[in-house]
Amino acid sequence: MDMTMRKGRNEQGETLRDRWRRISQEYAASGDIMDGDDLMASLKTAVAGLPQTDRVAMLLYADCGSYRELGRLLGVSHMTVRREIQRIRREILDNGHIR
Repeated sequence: MDMTMRKGRNEQGETLRDRWRRISQEYAASGDIMDGDDLMASLKTAVAGLPQTDRVAMLLYADCGSYRELGRLLGVSHMTVRREIQRIRREILDNGHIR
């Protein structure tokens, strides 16, 4: 998936690059929110171990919550986003990061 940051803005006037920066800061700062949750810790470890483009895709998808919204932001079809997110999920599960 082409993860180039597009110049478009979302409804809040936020560029995709701004959105990614905000999400990555929130993600990094949320270390102690669910410290006792083994599943959350496993998930964070799995996401942190992904290649950068896959990590960006997963975090942006988690923020958008929609293949269509993320596809619109990236300038690709929602089916491309769906295929890539499913591939990344399979990779995480196949590598035994999440049980």
